[in-house]
Amino acid sequence: MMSDDQDKRFKAEINMMSRMDHPNILKIYEVFEDHKRYYVISELCKGGDLFDLILKKGVFKEPETAQVILQILQILAFLHEQNLVHRDIKPENILIDQEQDNTLKLIDMSTTVVVKKKEELKDIEGTSYYMAPEVINKKYTSQCDLWSVGVLMFTMLSGKPPFDGNSDKEIMENVKLGEYNMNGTVWDTVSEEAKVLLKQLLQKDPHKRASAKAALKNSWFSIVEVKAVDEKLVKLCLKNLLEFNAS
Repeated sequence: MMSDDQDKRFKAEINMMSRMDHPNILKIYEVFEDHKRYYVISELCKGGDLFDLILKKGVFKEPETAQVILQILQILAFLHEQNLVHRDIKPENILIDQEQDNTLKLIDMSTTVVVKKKEELKDIEGTSYYMAPEVINKKYTSQCDLWSVGVLMFTMLSGKPPFDGNSDKEIMENVKLGEYNMNGTVWDTVSEEAKVLLKQLLQKDPHKRASAKAALKNSWFSIVEVKAVDEKLVKLCLKNLLEFNAS
């Protein structure tokens, strides 16, 4: 049984998603309710979520990572154009539609809000691993979503998040510091173009961070090449991911 607040939030999310018309946002066709439950009819996605795929693959080639990041940036460009801030971009919130050439579908907009121009948000929403420093400091804009994309891209390429810890508190303290590195064997085969984009997305100062539209113009999406994947590297990344999942 939902509380009044949960009920209100659920209805707002379903209403918002029902109005969304974008190939990378899950379509809601009908919503029914009785005295006990809500029934939501949406388009079908058979490929599971992105996090399960990340765990299964262990490591992504750059072109595969680029296709994922490109689609997520397209979603954000669309949302931000409509003055919407998502606030919880993470692989668990993204489904894969195998029947549409593995098109990604955003499924959760429960944290999405409408903002006025130049308005700053203050309530903390999201998941600690993907949360931007300014969100923790309770003063942020739509640029927080781009930080989350940077965290996801970093995780896909290396098998572990850029900011880790033994608890949410410790993770968020590391996020606030904003210090990460791209050293080690995992990063030796990653292109400089990818690293440049990562630095633009994981820019601690949101005013200097790339917007969704600017990131979409990055040369990485057009010049990235298929590279051989080292078996030892796959095992290392998979080990990193399993440890990340367990935590």
